[in-house]
Formats: sequence, structure tokens, C-alpha cells
Amino acid sequence: MGRFAMPCFRDQKYLLSLDGDRLLHMFRITAGLPSSPNLWGWEEPKIELRGHSLGHYLSACALMYASTGDEQ
Repeated sequence: MGRFAMPCFRDQKYLLSLDGDRLLHMFRITAGLPSSPNLWGWEEPKIELRGHSLGHYLSACALMYASTGDEQ
């Protein structure tokens, strides 16, 4: 196992621990769909950066897939 494998697995575990429904909260509200509770901070409904974290999450998932090939 290379020196970057453990940090990669730690990051993968973190990404898998995030609740996708909560990341989609404002998108669901905007579409008039039911939603689970939103995340805090930048994802609060009154903040104009809401949805921004989802872009970072999707980029991280794409990079993780490119690194590991794991389809989870």
C-alpha cells in the first residue's frame, strides 16, 4: 500500500458518510419536493451560496472514482 492510500481511504469514508439527501435539500425545496433537513452554514436557505457544497461534493466523488475505480 502506497503512502497516499490511507489518506485516500479516509477521504473515501468521509465522502460516503455524507447524506446526499441533505446536500440536495434546496434543490428539492425549489422543485416543490419533500426534503430532509438541510445542512448548516453555506447550505442554509437564507444564504445565497446554497447548493455550492454539492458542486464540491460531486467533484470530490469524481476524483475519488478516478483514483480508486470504486463505484460506491
